[in-house]
Amino acid sequence: MQGNDFLFLQTIYGKHLAIIKGIHFTRREIDVMACLLHARGTSRIAGLLVIAPSTVITHIQSIMAKLGCNSREGIIDFTEKSHKLDFIKKYYTKLMITTAFEKILRDIWKFKKDKPSDLILYWNNEEHKDALVYHLKKHLKTAGIEIDIREQIVSYKKEERKISGPPLLFFLKKEEGTDILQGLSDLSSIDVTEQQNYYSSVFEILKKLHPHLELNKIIADFENQYIRMGDLTSVTDSQDSLQKQGLGKNENDFISKISHLLRNKKWHFVSALFILCVFALGILVLKENKEKRDEFIIQSDLVIPTESTLLSRPELINQLNSKFKVQDGIQTIALIGMGGAGKTTLARQYARQQKASVIWQINAETPENLKNSFESLAYALARTEEDKKILTSLLDLKNPKEKEDKIIFFIKKRMRAHPHWLLIYDNVDNITDIQNHFPQDAETWGSGRIVLTTRNLNIQNHMHVNDVLLVKELDLIQKFALFHKIMTNGSRYSFTHTQREQAKKFLTNIPPFPLDVALAAHYLKVTNVSYEEYLQHLNQGDKNFETVQESVLKEAGDYTKTRYHIITISLKQLMKTHKDFKDLLLFISLLDSQNIPIDVLNAYKNNVVVNHFIYNLKKYSFISNEAMSSFRTVSTFSLHRSTQAIILTYFIKTLNLKENHQSLLSIEQTLKDYMIDMTDREDLSKMAFLIRHFEIFVDHDTLFGGSMKEIISSALARIYFHLGNYKKAKKILEENLAILNKNRSQECILKAVILADLGTIDERSGNYEKAKNQLEQSLTIYKKHFPDNYAGVAYVLRYLGNAYRKLGDNRKARELLEQGVLIYKKNLPENHLGIARTLINLGMVYNKSGNYEKAKNLFEQGIVIYNQYLPESHIGRAQALRHLGNIYIKLRNYEKAKYLLEQSFMTYVKYYPKNHVEFTWSLRSLGRLYKSMKDYKKAKSFFERSLVANEINYGKDHIETGRTLKNLGEIYILEGDFGTGERLFKRALTIFQNNKHPDLYIFLEKISDLYLQKSMWATQEGNTSFAKELKAHSIKYLKQALAIVKTHFPLDSPHITRIQLELSKLEQN
Repeated sequence: MQGNDFLFLQTIYGKHLAIIKGIHFTRREIDVMACLLHARGTSRIAGLLVIAPSTVITHIQSIMAKLGCNSREGIIDFTEKSHKLDFIKKYYTKLMITTAFEKILRDIWKFKKDKPSDLILYWNNEEHKDALVYHLKKHLKTAGIEIDIREQIVSYKKEERKISGPPLLFFLKKEEGTDILQGLSDLSSIDVTEQQNYYSSVFEILKKLHPHLELNKIIADFENQYIRMGDLTSVTDSQDSLQKQGLGKNENDFISKISHLLRNKKWHFVSALFILCVFALGILVLKENKEKRDEFIIQSDLVIPTESTLLSRPELINQLNSKFKVQDGIQTIALIGMGGAGKTTLARQYARQQKASVIWQINAETPENLKNSFESLAYALARTEEDKKILTSLLDLKNPKEKEDKIIFFIKKRMRAHPHWLLIYDNVDNITDIQNHFPQDAETWGSGRIVLTTRNLNIQNHMHVNDVLLVKELDLIQKFALFHKIMTNGSRYSFTHTQREQAKKFLTNIPPFPLDVALAAHYLKVTNVSYEEYLQHLNQGDKNFETVQESVLKEAGDYTKTRYHIITISLKQLMKTHKDFKDLLLFISLLDSQNIPIDVLNAYKNNVVVNHFIYNLKKYSFISNEAMSSFRTVSTFSLHRSTQAIILTYFIKTLNLKENHQSLLSIEQTLKDYMIDMTDREDLSKMAFLIRHFEIFVDHDTLFGGSMKEIISSALARIYFHLGNYKKAKKILEENLAILNKNRSQECILKAVILADLGTIDERSGNYEKAKNQLEQSLTIYKKHFPDNYAGVAYVLRYLGNAYRKLGDNRKARELLEQGVLIYKKNLPENHLGIARTLINLGMVYNKSGNYEKAKNLFEQGIVIYNQYLPESHIGRAQALRHLGNIYIKLRNYEKAKYLLEQSFMTYVKYYPKNHVEFTWSLRSLGRLYKSMKDYKKAKSFFERSLVANEINYGKDHIETGRTLKNLGEIYILEGDFGTGERLFKRALTIFQNNKHPDLYIFLEKISDLYLQKSMWATQEGNTSFAKELKAHSIKYLKQALAIVKTHFPLDSPHITRIQLELSKLEQN
């Protein structure tokens, strides 16, 4: 081969590295030392050498024991100061190239290959022949080719070779080949001595053995990698004598210059000798101080990312400093946060800034890691020969429990000799799991500080945790700072304004943790994919994408867990904890991630199970740091958004949710019942607070089967209705009704519910005739197909009775509402809220009929039930108080009326916007009160505000607008402005006439009264004939009013009695 590239790893090891400074090292220990010298962490070393991380740790412990050091830095110091540094560097380069080379051979092994041909290899160097033959057989086998190497040719028959046996490689000296193989010129041959290096020889052999394989690209890629690794083909020993002394490069340069001075400037001999002596003395002092320092500082590896990939978080370091108070004893601070939040890096950054005789990191993730970490600490603390003998005997103990207890005792005793130590317990799940290894008593452990990193939020309640520091999500500024630093390799290069804005937009979609931001940056740098493509892969949760992510992480550092991996592993552990946790996890993945109501989960599963579930969510840091808030009476918790997205992606895959809808049926039923109960209770605050959850759930409609979407969205529409968003509610219901009609679901209970809710919306919106028709259709479906659904039937009867009342048909309204009360009392629980609402609606009919005492009794019965089950500020109670207040106005008990109406008004203000329909009715009631109390200024103000809201909600020609116009006109007349009052009155009259509404009698009574007043004024002025004419008009309007009330009210109605009496007086006079 050209050059000196005959060195194999075994050759370098055997000749140069088996013994260093009189200490024997195994081949694998040299592998590990070479990797440590090149700043490789445990995971990277394990991956490179294809061994377990625990095995790497074992080798490191063995090396430290041989060197008498206690840290990886000690191993690196020993290596750098040895005279074999260049050989170890050469060894590492060979190790990297060989690893890459053997990976390519394993890839070639997967190729489909024909039977290989025989081959001749020419070789001249006898010294390295055996090593070459050994490695050649090994590497060809790795590529899937078993060969038979021969050093001579005996009775070779080409025809027989085509039939059987492995390929033959004839290993011959170049001068022998020509005579032996005459006549076999078609047999391929390779002159190994002409190849550039060993690797190119193997590739050339593979091409000869399998000429049909396409290997050129593979070989070219390897050659590029080979060149990039900078393989050194020679090693010089010119600096051996200096390296043996353990001096650094600067020291060696200085000594070289002094030596040059001595050789060339003899007359400076004395001066130079003096300088040399001083310098040598300085070096001895420095080395002595370093040895003393090494003697008292015991420190484990505290590897942190390089500056170009490290997020600076000084505020957290400062908080950690402030939480550790100057005191004796043991103080523990827990760093709590999501996986990948940067807890370990933060703990190491803090530890690197501290001055303590022992600074050590304990890996507490698994019992095995915990055991290994403690054994490493024991090695480090064994400073004397006596300690090392004791530790060796402990490690040889066969009983695991005895061995563990005695090693812990060994550590405790020596930790007491190093006061104010600092320990990092990394990846703690529960302190209970590490109880025996966890310092709690300063009498046995000595005084010191503990930084504990964990995802378990519940650890903050542990008696031995003094304080916690929540490692929260990154804000956008922090995310961009880390992203920019990695993308630009920490350089001063700045993004343009456009690049900055694009990056920030991208980062808003990346989970707000250092792991995720760093991974995104490294992935983009390696693959050059666009932001959009990365987010698409991220959202899909593609397995190939995750594999690439893991590879990118492995190349960037020791951490190899992706966000998806962290969450899914935790999910599996959670689901093993309790059989119901899978259902609960699926449930919360379908809601909004923020402020998830606990009582919704309690409605789904037992509250004891839910409490246990939330405890475990905290354990795995699924719950965000701002968790467990309370909005009024709604207790909630929140998830990290990225966590929730991964949970849902996981379940969509594992449960095949898009095809298998059964998993969602119980969730859908629970959510529907919860929403209906909430609307039945008219809990507006809870509805407003939780509506986002129901909207999110409905948005997952691609996962729903059957009519699930229509069922849930219809329940959502009812919430929109109660919150005053009639337009949105109606749109959803009409779309759902169209779907049901298209599917010919004529007998579906959902259709009855939707028709009832559409009727309710139209009744509240003032479309009384349309409301009546829809409610009657709903009632027909209920009575025909679902007669036993008493709550549904009674609900429809109540709103249908309201529609008839609004249309002026009080007899029909009273009949329907009394049916509803009877159904409630007969078939549903006593004091059901539906009874209260129906009693109040029935009271409104009696109020309309003029039977105020009966109306008052019904209102008071309803309020008693409300007071029993609802808070004082409930909107249903406020409506009942308003109606009762109106009755007290008519009974002329104005103080009582004022108290009730003002109490009601305050509740309306709390829940409704100023132009809400219900709010306008409250304004009108207050206007009537102040009119009766003769405070016309206040009355006018309330009526004017009500009129504006009426025109917004109903329009200028609606009867509700007409009612307010009538009220406002009365105020103007009472103030003496007859012109304005009469004009408003006529507008109102026209509205009621056009709508043919029975309440027209009210206007006719008022107009009759107005003409009677004018007649009296004409009489006073002596205009008798005009007075008679005006009185005749008054009688005419009163007779019209009497005809209307006789048609629409019972014969015993006070309205009939009142009008007849007035008419009789007029006609007698």
